[in-house]
Amino acid sequence: MDSTLRLTHAVHQELAREALGLWLPSATLLFEPMPGGRSGAELVSVDISGDTGDIPAGTYVLRVGPEEEDLTQANELAAHQLIRSADPAFAERHVPRLLHIAQRHQDDVRVVVSLHQLAGDSLSWYVPPRSGSTGLLRCAHTLARDLMDAWADPSSITRMRPRDLLLDIAGETRLAACEATVPALFSGEMHQEDGHAFLNPLTVLGEAEEGGLPVMGGICHGDLNTGNVLVPRDEVEADDDAFWIVDVDQARRSVAGYDLAYLWRSASW
Repeated sequence: MDSTLRLTHAVHQELAREALGLWLPSATLLFEPMPGGRSGAELVSVDISGDTGDIPAGTYVLRVGPEEEDLTQANELAAHQLIRSADPAFAERHVPRLLHIAQRHQDDVRVVVSLHQLAGDSLSWYVPPRSGSTGLLRCAHTLARDLMDAWADPSSITRMRPRDLLLDIAGETRLAACEATVPALFSGEMHQEDGHAFLNPLTVLGEAEEGGLPVMGGICHGDLNTGNVLVPRDEVEADDDAFWIVDVDQARRSVAGYDLAYLWRSASW
């Protein structure tokens, strides 16, 4: 570890130093680089000791970089609050706390620095699952059950057509982009290739379709891929509820179960 913070981008360095000086003016800090996040974000583990103020001594994660894409809440803090308010007990066990956040607008880009609880209080115990991970397999059933118990809202039932469902999940811009690619792939209602038949998705998503099916709403992570689930290393013996969910900045109200479908698709690649 190094007593000097060393970030690649000058703006990140300046903003992080200002924020840490404000949050922890008298603490002793040691830094160690971590693999970078999405959208050019830089991640650093911070060992905090000495006069730590209202933060217990220990190791934390510092994130500095552009704001997350596709925010649907007012900001990252609002997204974290939405997740934690849905089921505080679940969040306390499985979602690292966002402790501090600051921002600066630089050349029309909103740069955010935030300090987070370290998942499981360990840099070495919890990791994103690799292909064939026994860690993910061990906790998959419990994760699916507990996540639905925590975030699904049985009182929120809406009748939706398939297109309405995708619009709620993906948003107008992404849905329009997907629909625009269909004519290049399908010349009619069906496409056949290598012995397989594929139905033109516009047949299902047509505006003329009436009725719809009842769909349950709830809170969604919004980007629950295998990079945002941390499980114990394969060689570590752990309970089946030993998992953490990170990067909840895209949290929103949407369709219950979408996160699990997204995670399953991510784990299938």
